[in-house]
Amino acid sequence: MTKNIKYRSFGHLISFGLLGAFLFLANSASWAAEVIPSQVAKELGLEFVFVEPGEFLMGADPRLERFTSYALPKHEVVISNPFYLGKFEVTQKQWLAVMDRNPSRFKAPDHPVDSVSWEKAQEFVDKLNAKEGRQIFRLPTEAEWEYAARAGTDMVFPFANAALVLGDYAWFTNNSGLSTHPVGQKKPNPWGFHDLLGNVREWTSDWMAPYSDQKAIDPKGPAKGQDRVARGGAFNFIDVNCAVSRRVGYAPNSRHNFLGLRLVMDLEAAKEPKDPPTEPVEGAKDKLDLNKAALKPAEAQSTESTLLNSSTEPKSAEPLASDQSNG
Repeated sequence: MTKNIKYRSFGHLISFGLLGAFLFLANSASWAAEVIPSQVAKELGLEFVFVEPGEFLMGADPRLERFTSYALPKHEVVISNPFYLGKFEVTQKQWLAVMDRNPSRFKAPDHPVDSVSWEKAQEFVDKLNAKEGRQIFRLPTEAEWEYAARAGTDMVFPFANAALVLGDYAWFTNNSGLSTHPVGQKKPNPWGFHDLLGNVREWTSDWMAPYSDQKAIDPKGPAKGQDRVARGGAFNFIDVNCAVSRRVGYAPNSRHNFLGLRLVMDLEAAKEPKDPPTEPVEGAKDKLDLNKAALKPAEAQSTESTLLNSSTEPKSAEPLASDQSNG
């Protein structure tokens, strides 16, 4: 049975009781303990937050939101595997440590990289994995992104149904000066993620397709399509286009000054491989005993927030007048 992640924050743990808090910490430790720290993440200063499995309602509430046709129907989604999601959007400094040029319009090393196509974002991921020597980095699925952005809430924004304090959490048209800003300057959502609703919109791995009304387990979108899904708000979006449910499809080669990315570190791929038996043995019992002896004990590791260092036009689901590039 999956856990309801709404008990993940400290305040919720208290309300859940001391036993619930203990079980949460124990389970988190068991999931994260076998992860091999990433040398590439250490070199680039990539910071990740651990996300437990759980269930949530994905999509828009038409009673509270406008322009929601592509985010309907609201439906149940199960995230069955834990994962690490980037605490911040990928910066231009991190991008240039891997790629040969900076495509950004708003050039500054601590700003999110912008004007990135999905194809270039995937190339960045592939080069990171090549440097690491294992396939541990990827773009988030659309479901993983919304799960982390909602952070156990079921509202238009993770802090309220109204955008009155959106400026505390996001750079958008009302406060951005129509430019990106350094990552991490605004308040994080309840799970510790910054800039999910502003600064730059973020690519996901999914092809754009209508939602089903059926309960979904670890949905990854269709196997093929025309447009890739990008999620989140951006510096040049009005408040309604920064809602958690907002989803838009863009051609994979689209490069807009409001498009960037955030990384996932896949927990299963990052686990330490088990050593196989190294000597021939005879008899099933002997083989079983040897296999048990070969298993390595897991090393303890922090589980809440892990610092692993320490233009084509959009095919938009929204009115272009309120969701457009300025460049």
